[in-house]
Amino acid sequence: MIIDANDLSDGDALRSVVCIVGGGPVGIALALRLAALEVDTLLLEAGGTEHEDATEALYRGTGGGYGDLTTTRLQMLGGSTNHWGGQSRPLEPIDFEPQNWRRGSGWPIARDDALARLDEAIEFLGLAGNGWDAASWLPDEALLGDGEIVEKVFQGRPLSAGEFYEEALHDSERVTVVLHANVTRIRVDPATGSVSVLEIRTLDGAQLTATGEEYVLAAGGIESARLLLASTDDIPAGVGNGADLVGRYFADHHIVGPLPLVPGPAAQPMVAPSDAPEVARASEAGVTIQRALALSPEAQHALELPGFHAFLLESEPPFSDEVFARGVEGLVDLGGAGTGPIRAVVVGFEQLPNPESRVTLDAEQNAFGEPRARVDWQLTEDDQANMQRAIDLLARFLARNGIGRLRIASTAAEWRQEAFAQHHHMGTLRMGGTPSDGVVDPDLRFHDVANLYAVGTAVFPTYGHVNPTLNAVALTLRLADHLAQEVGA
Repeated sequence: MIIDANDLSDGDALRSVVCIVGGGPVGIALALRLAALEVDTLLLEAGGTEHEDATEALYRGTGGGYGDLTTTRLQMLGGSTNHWGGQSRPLEPIDFEPQNWRRGSGWPIARDDALARLDEAIEFLGLAGNGWDAASWLPDEALLGDGEIVEKVFQGRPLSAGEFYEEALHDSERVTVVLHANVTRIRVDPATGSVSVLEIRTLDGAQLTATGEEYVLAAGGIESARLLLASTDDIPAGVGNGADLVGRYFADHHIVGPLPLVPGPAAQPMVAPSDAPEVARASEAGVTIQRALALSPEAQHALELPGFHAFLLESEPPFSDEVFARGVEGLVDLGGAGTGPIRAVVVGFEQLPNPESRVTLDAEQNAFGEPRARVDWQLTEDDQANMQRAIDLLARFLARNGIGRLRIASTAAEWRQEAFAQHHHMGTLRMGGTPSDGVVDPDLRFHDVANLYAVGTAVFPTYGHVNPTLNAVALTLRLADHLAQEVGA
């Protein structure tokens, strides 16, 4: 069922077996999966079912070079799936492996374990099956690639988890969704080291509490870290922050583009043909198939380079002459120009783990008198150099294959100035095998809080280059099975 905290009385105490903080896609997926496993769940969502200015204002904070923290996330049922494009692809095996050239990399669990529930995650997001090989989608197409750079596919479906699953949540006898329930404090019993209660407030002035056997943070990479750091009543450093890792390793997928490209004789926009049988079936289900160029895992190992992907686009409307003139200045000059329709390239990158890129508390307070979040997103000199190397590889591939000539920057710092975030908030509650290298363990339980867990992209210790939501949902469904066992369901 769905209730509104504004309809409750001051001092009311809520209780369930599992309490989930955050009603975004992973919170909803976890609640519904636990309900299917016959576990009673309380899902606490700070917003309502629609965008509300007063509620969204609680998300204001200091973004520095990152941007406005109220536009990078949404405080309403369904979270940021209310304004995403639904672009999805699973992480690769290499993304889970430690490499010397990618410091701080590697997951404490294997890909097959982390994504054991991938099929269910695909179903939850309404995607068109567990198929990711470009050749299987496009059997009659001449795919681009030379072993170093290869063609891959993404699936895309802009599904709002809140809207899509609102009826299922409303009708559930096991899930109680509480809207406008702002969790302001996590209280820990010093004697047991376990969460004892969640303190909740509403903008109407009510103060509530929620208790359970197990607690799960699903409030996103920024808000989850802020809430833990602000919960200092029982632990001065903040809940779960014994090793000073909460909020550190904040990461995003940085992107550059659209970059002007002078088309070559072989230029064609990389769109999936609608008459391909698999693509047609996906389209009938509301799913788009997006073709992209990416560095192969073998090339990543050989070149010691993090992952990236590129979309070749027919710009609409066309670039202005002024933009084109600037773009031509640094072209990779291999092969003559043609008249093909491609006019732009967009490139997305993997960020290296960086403990100095972090979420902390700001001096400014929100409407509840709680400290707001401060985000210091840092791309290192290595990230900048990797961007330059990646685009240089891509530009030479495009020129060598007659697709076109792409501008490349003269310095790594120039690429850093052009990069912007995709709003994938990762890493702040990173998974690690020991308390010294992670906030949560391989079961997503906090190392130093016995009955507290975290889900979502915040727990990713290494990020890959693909959009994270599908992978976060799969990891969340894995947690549901573990929680059901913990509570004896």
